[in-house]
Amino acid sequence: KELTTLLGEATGHEADAEKLIADFDAATQRAKDAYDPEQTVMGLIASGGELSYVAPSTGRAIGPFFDMLELTPALEQSGTDNHQGDDISVEAIAKSNPDWLIVMDRDAAVGEENATAAELIERSEALQDVTAVKEGN
Repeated sequence: KELTTLLGEATGHEADAEKLIADFDAATQRAKDAYDPEQTVMGLIASGGELSYVAPSTGRAIGPFFDMLELTPALEQSGTDNHQGDDISVEAIAKSNPDWLIVMDRDAAVGEENATAAELIERSEALQDVTAVKEGN
């Protein structure tokens, strides 16, 4: 929000910046209102045809959602704050049994020919009984 405000001031688009911030705040509130904190969430990154774990609160993309939206982590494990995530086995994902998965599909974003995040998850036998997978979350 701070950077949006600064960019608005620097470019003479203060009103546009204020609207973007108001829209962002409204979307954040809608997500909080729609979320049941009894449900658990796991963050993952798909890159190089593999899934990596994103710890709550850390990292640059998915981790901050946990604090911003007050999400309940399926797995409370510290992680790095780099952009690659941390190694995790599909068995560890399955054991934590998240109700929701938030997945950044880096391969799809850059046009890599690896399996998509959805394909990695769908093809994994270990993940088929995970609530998030069964319910399409």
